[in-house]
Amino acid sequence: IFMIFSFVISMVYNLLIIKFIFINFQNNNKTFKLDEVFNLFILFSSIYILSLFPPMLIMLFIPFLGALFMPFIYIALFFAIYIKLEFQTSILDSLVKSYLVFKYNMSNMLTLCLIHCAGALMIIYATTLLGVPLTYIFGNFSTIFQQIFMNIGHYLLSIIWVSFYFSLDRSIIK
Repeated sequence: IFMIFSFVISMVYNLLIIKFIFINFQNNNKTFKLDEVFNLFILFSSIYILSLFPPMLIMLFIPFLGALFMPFIYIALFFAIYIKLEFQTSILDSLVKSYLVFKYNMSNMLTLCLIHCAGALMIIYATTLLGVPLTYIFGNFSTIFQQIFMNIGHYLLSIIWVSFYFSLDRSIIK
């Protein structure tokens, strides 16, 4: 139960960060509305369900193929959050339009994945390199600092994803 609770808290945190970044990129005076965050939570949950369960069913028959599809489905559907924030569409419409954005910008997606992986590795290494000396200085209290560094890194990666979304060709979905 604690894992589910922590997963839900993490999802809400991610959605709030994405919404904050998105509002700042658009330079509008929107506010955080609880119903929008709840709708984004449902959309984010459906993205996880759609990116986990179909590949798991495929893995029952062809093990490697299901594991290969999982990241592609997740990346293809992840832009649904941004589409929902930008165009205020329904959940199903956001998922379909997200797939279309992924399909027509496939060559740029590899670049995004490489940037994301490089950024994630740099964040992990930097957090580890900072965490080792902090452990000697602060003891177990250093895990709080490491978590803060990881959250800052996640925020920076989210900025990259949102700016990448705005650089994509979205004429298909307008």
